[in-house]
Amino acid sequence: MKKKDEVRENKVWSFIKNKVWPIIYVLLLAVVLMSIGDILGGIVSVILEMAFGLPEKYTIFFDYFATFGPLLVFILYFVWSKKDHDLLKKFKLKRGHFLIGLVIGGTLNITCAFAAMLHKDLVLTPIGANIIGLLIALVLVCIQSTSEEVICRLFVYQKLAKKYKSVLVPIIVNSLFFAALHLGNDGITVLGFIDMIVYAVFMSFCIYYLDSLWMAAAIHTSWNFMQNFILGLPNSGIPSTYSIYGIVSSRSSEFYNVVFGVEGTVFCVLLTTLSCILMYLIFHKKKSV
Repeated sequence: MKKKDEVRENKVWSFIKNKVWPIIYVLLLAVVLMSIGDILGGIVSVILEMAFGLPEKYTIFFDYFATFGPLLVFILYFVWSKKDHDLLKKFKLKRGHFLIGLVIGGTLNITCAFAAMLHKDLVLTPIGANIIGLLIALVLVCIQSTSEEVICRLFVYQKLAKKYKSVLVPIIVNSLFFAALHLGNDGITVLGFIDMIVYAVFMSFCIYYLDSLWMAAAIHTSWNFMQNFILGLPNSGIPSTYSIYGIVSSRSSEFYNVVFGVEGTVFCVLLTTLSCILMYLIFHKKKSV
């Protein structure tokens, strides 16, 4: 009886050591590196904001700029760590993928917004924004989006992909982690959390099927830029202060959430799920060959 208990304990310990601990370790390391980056980015952003003394509407620029901190810290980690030095190769720019990603992300977001407007849940009006400000915003959004993709789809996904045979592990874990990063955002709901998971799965498919960090980063960039700086909608609960269009009126429904935006709605979840299904149908057989 005692030997059976010992065998059972050994199996449990072996499972924790080989299957559970690698996930915990990767996530803890990601949180530590991200926290260091947040502190660095936050300090530099505050200093610049005080130095320039720009009007309040430009505050959002510094919020996006602060995300350079985590991006820089993770890149430095890849340079320093011999085990993960190979991940630097993933930064090789694929122009075609990047341009296609920009089109996909912007199209998906404006589709959600247009559906909300057709359903009369959202009314927008032009308020104006100069081209220089928009170009600066695009660069800053690209930094922010790439930072999140590097953390979730490059660091967490790729490190777990090295450890586990099943691709489901890195996809599921990085998607849950990505969604968890948005739990502190204003207006987050259960549906919003689910939406973040589905969106992360879509981004993970870009990595699994196309091995393209830049496709994921471009989709992420154009989605955020379209809704926050073009349409003036909340970006995962973060309100817009600088955009071409502004909100005249809005109401929550299956197409729009007055605090969280088009994200976290039934329509957005369905559209993103459809995007995942289409990518699976298009690329799965090619991946299997």
